[in-house]
Amino acid sequence: KKTMSKSNSESSMLINGSNRNNNVTFSSKIRVWCCCYSFGCIINLICTGIIIFVSVLFILAMLTQFGYLNNVCAVKYKNLSFKNNPDMLYTSLVQTITDNKENGYDMILENPQARSIIATHTSSKMKYVDDLKLTILQESNKTIIVGYSKSRVGKYDFRQNYKNIKTIIDSLEIDYSEEVEFGCN
Repeated sequence: KKTMSKSNSESSMLINGSNRNNNVTFSSKIRVWCCCYSFGCIINLICTGIIIFVSVLFILAMLTQFGYLNNVCAVKYKNLSFKNNPDMLYTSLVQTITDNKENGYDMILENPQARSIIATHTSSKMKYVDDLKLTILQESNKTIIVGYSKSRVGKYDFRQNYKNIKTIIDSLEIDYSEEVEFGCN
C-alpha cells in the first residue's frame, strides 16, 4: 500500500506542479518565454537566417562554377565517320534540323560559306526556347562539328542544351568522339 500511495503522491505532485525535485517553476517558464521573444533572440534568429541563406548561395555558386548547374553547353565532335567532304556534311546537318521541326527544332540562319547553322529548340511541354549554333570546321585536315546551345530563360537547364546538340548529331547516324568544351552537365 505504501508503494501505491507513493505513486499517487508523485502523480499528484506532477499534476499540481509542486514536485520539489523539479526546479522549473512557473516564473522560470515565463522568463524563458520572455527571453525567446526578446530583442536578442530575434537578432540571433535573423543572423542564423542570413548565414543559412549565404551558405545556400555559396553552394549554388560552387555548383555553377564547376559546371554542375549551368544554362549553356559547347561540344566538339571529332573523328567523324562521315567520309564525304565538309560541304556534304553541312547539307546533311541542314536537312537533319529541317526534318526535326516536329521535335521543336527550327532553322533560323544558314551560312553555307562558313558552314554554320543557327537554330532554336523549343521544349514540348514548357515551351522554353534554346539557341543553337552548329559549325563544321577543318582542323588538321580532319572535319569536326562544334555545337553550342544556350537557354534563353533561367540559369539551369538540367542537361537540355546537351540533349539539343546530341539529338541533331545522332540524327546524322555517324560515329564520332565527343569532347565537351564547357557546361553540358
